[in-house]
Amino acid sequence: MPEMMDLEWRKILFFPVVVGAISGLAGVALHASIDIFTELFLKNLASFGEGSFSGAIPYYFLPPIGALISGIIVYFLAPEAEGAGENAAIEAFHQKRGYIRLRVAGIKLLATSLIIGSGGSAGREGPLAQISASIASFISSKLRLNEKDRRMLIVCGMAAGVGSIFKAPLGGAVFAIEVLYKRDHEVEVIIPSFIAAISAFLIFGYVYGFGVIFETEKMGFESPLFLIFYAMLGVAAAFLGIFFINLLNGVRRLFMIANLPGYLKPATGGVIMGIVAYFSPHSVDIGYEWIQKMIFNELTVNIILILLIGKIIATSFTIGSGGSGGLFAPSLVIGASIGALFAEFFSTLYPGAPFYYETFVLTGMAAFITAVAKTPISAVILMVEIAHSYKILPGLMVASIISYALSGKQSIYPAQVETRFHSPAHRRELTVSILEEIPAKEAMVPRAKLVTVSPLQKVSEIFLLIEKTGHIGFPVLDEDENLVGIITFEDVERVPPEKRDETTVDEIMTTELIVAYPDESLEFCLQKLVVHDIGRLPVVARDDTKELLGLITKTDIIRVHARTSAEGRD
Repeated sequence: MPEMMDLEWRKILFFPVVVGAISGLAGVALHASIDIFTELFLKNLASFGEGSFSGAIPYYFLPPIGALISGIIVYFLAPEAEGAGENAAIEAFHQKRGYIRLRVAGIKLLATSLIIGSGGSAGREGPLAQISASIASFISSKLRLNEKDRRMLIVCGMAAGVGSIFKAPLGGAVFAIEVLYKRDHEVEVIIPSFIAAISAFLIFGYVYGFGVIFETEKMGFESPLFLIFYAMLGVAAAFLGIFFINLLNGVRRLFMIANLPGYLKPATGGVIMGIVAYFSPHSVDIGYEWIQKMIFNELTVNIILILLIGKIIATSFTIGSGGSGGLFAPSLVIGASIGALFAEFFSTLYPGAPFYYETFVLTGMAAFITAVAKTPISAVILMVEIAHSYKILPGLMVASIISYALSGKQSIYPAQVETRFHSPAHRRELTVSILEEIPAKEAMVPRAKLVTVSPLQKVSEIFLLIEKTGHIGFPVLDEDENLVGIITFEDVERVPPEKRDETTVDEIMTTELIVAYPDESLEFCLQKLVVHDIGRLPVVARDDTKELLGLITKTDIIRVHARTSAEGRD
């Protein structure tokens, strides 16, 4: 027992710390790599900045180049590194038993750096989530952890990735347990996720500082009357979120059926990205600098509108074509633009009214992320961490709840499932849960319906009985109706044909019986059947094990489970 407790504590405390620390280092490497390629492409080759360029190559020519190199690397070395990193990590959790190849970490880092560094509209949080999940999967394999623990560390890796690079460990941890489902949470992993996210944040923060990713000044909640405007903001975020999801999924489908080599698809998306960048230079790169400007109310309405439209189209083609990157950061830019436009509209409608411009920007981010990623709790927590103020909570919560309710079940992450019930990762656990709640007496065939035999019957008679009934096992009862054994087809088959007319049941029957009791759970009964490799269990009274009450088989258990599951769905 002490050894088992020690192992459990290592799983909950030590392993998440290790995953978090390595993820923090991976975050440092990704951040530095993106900076290097951004310096190479956008700054040196294009001299791009503030929407203009003076370099040798126009900035809008660069996204196809970066996407082509990235596509070739991904296609030939690790195809699973294409597209949104968040979605790949979610898919590994639900569909791949927590397995992600280690090489994905390196390929994803390089491919994402090329996409973003050349001006592609993508984020770094999602790729780091996949990179960290890949590292967690590798560690799990080396430690020979079981599937459940491996999936736990996958979530820890996601929490560490998002929490560190976004400098919001609490929001990152909650995001990781929330983003797996559209209407559920992986609550069992919440403590390990916190530990992993904090560990990664400490490592990443040591290199890049512990301050929040955006600076804020005047934050607060104006008055209850303003909740009407935050509610309207939630409605707008929901409908624009639906539009973004449909466009992104439409582009994904288009490139899936496109008759192009896989490595050319990201480059084709990069061409569209370049065209969009020509008309909307603000859609280039991650775009966090534009969020900062919107927070400080430094952009005009037309620039915000161009940024909003450009970012939606650019991100859809950058990621939808298979380009390696994340959807979280672009979604924040889009959400901030929606919030800023609402603030501009409000200030025009009610000039001189006291309100906090940047509160609308942060609320727009939370509402849009909620709409497209189905993560209302983590979206609210992230914005509170950024603002360093709980005063913005009323507006955040109203906008996010409305956005969540109106945006439906669609998501930017196709690998998301509805609830834990719909996840293959939890299907067996949920099956066990159902069986644990049903007693054996509800599944057994009762004594009155059983075909029983006598110890004195001949083996030849049992053969005829098997042929007549189709049953392959029978309880054996003596003249006083007491259970004395079980005889099966395997038992009688071992008797030579010439001896079957003279051999009796009591000579070959099994007398050392594995039995079940009427109040035992079906889960316990199933364990007995599997462990002892037998086909049936006599159900007997607890106070008299010779009193046969019924018989239960695996088929009976499956039948009851199917019926109960169907009733639950109804």
